[in-house]
Amino acid sequence: MSMKKINSLSDIADLYDFLFLDMYGVLWDGTALYPDIIPTLQSMRQMGKKVYILSNATTVGELFQSKLAQLGLKLGQHYDGVITSGDVLAEKLQHHFFRTIGRRLDYKFYVIGRHNPMLLWSEIEHQVHDVSSADFVYVGSLIMNGVYPITLDAFEPDLQKALNKKIPLVCANPDYQALHGDLKYYCSGGVADWYEKHGGTVHWIGKPYSEIYAYVKQKTGADFKRSVMIGDTLRTDIAGARTAGMDTVLITEHGMTADEISNGISLSDLCAKENVMPTYVLDKVK
Repeated sequence: MSMKKINSLSDIADLYDFLFLDMYGVLWDGTALYPDIIPTLQSMRQMGKKVYILSNATTVGELFQSKLAQLGLKLGQHYDGVITSGDVLAEKLQHHFFRTIGRRLDYKFYVIGRHNPMLLWSEIEHQVHDVSSADFVYVGSLIMNGVYPITLDAFEPDLQKALNKKIPLVCANPDYQALHGDLKYYCSGGVADWYEKHGGTVHWIGKPYSEIYAYVKQKTGADFKRSVMIGDTLRTDIAGARTAGMDTVLITEHGMTADEISNGISLSDLCAKENVMPTYVLDKVK
C-alpha cells in the first residue's frame, strides 16, 4: 500500500460524498484559522459534499458550533455538522456510563484538570475532591487559568495515588498533545497515556477508538466507503478512520505530523511507528 500526494481536496472530491475534518492542526492552530479554509469548505459543499468536523474535543458539538461561528465558519454554509468525543460521552452518560465505571449507585469520581460543566452537569453531585475516595478519575482539560501545560509534572502526584489504589481513569480526549500557535502542550490523552503505561486502566472515548465512528455513522448516515477523513495526526485521525473503513488525507504542512517532521523524523518512519499509512498526503486544506 502506498500514499498518493495530492495538490488539493478538489483532486479527490469526485470519489467521496462525505468529508470529515479534524479541527486542531487541520482547520486552525488554536489561535486562528489556516488560510484557504473558508473558501475550500464552501467549495466542497457547493459540489454537493457533506462536510463534518470530527474532533476529540470534550465540548459537545452543539456548543462547539458557537466557537466555529466566532471563527467565521457557518453551519449550513461551510459545514453540515460537528461531532465530538464529548458527544459520544454525553450519549454514554444517558445510559449510566459513570455508574457502570463506578460500580455502584452512589459512585464518586475525581477530576484531574477541569471538567466541562455543560457535559457533566448531571454528575456534579458525584464529584469528590480527594482522589483517594474516588471510584474512578475523569481527565478534563488540562488548561487552567490560561496556562497550557508543557509537562505532566503537576498531575503526577494525583495519578500516582490513583495507581496505588488501582482506580480506573476515563479519558474523552485521546489526543496526547496539541498546538496553540507555536506552543505544544499536553492534552487529556497525554495524562491517560502516562497512566496506562504505568499499569493503570483507561477507558478511552474518541478517535481512534471504534465507538466514535459508530456514532458518526449513526448520526450522519455516511457510507464510509464513500467517505474520507482529513487529519494531521496518524495515531488518532488516520489510524482510526482507516480501521473504520474510510480513506484518509494526512495534512503535513501544519499540525502534529508537521511538528514531528520538523524535529527530523521522516513521514515514512512516522507511518512505520504507528503502523498506518494515509491514502493521500496533502500539505494543507485547500
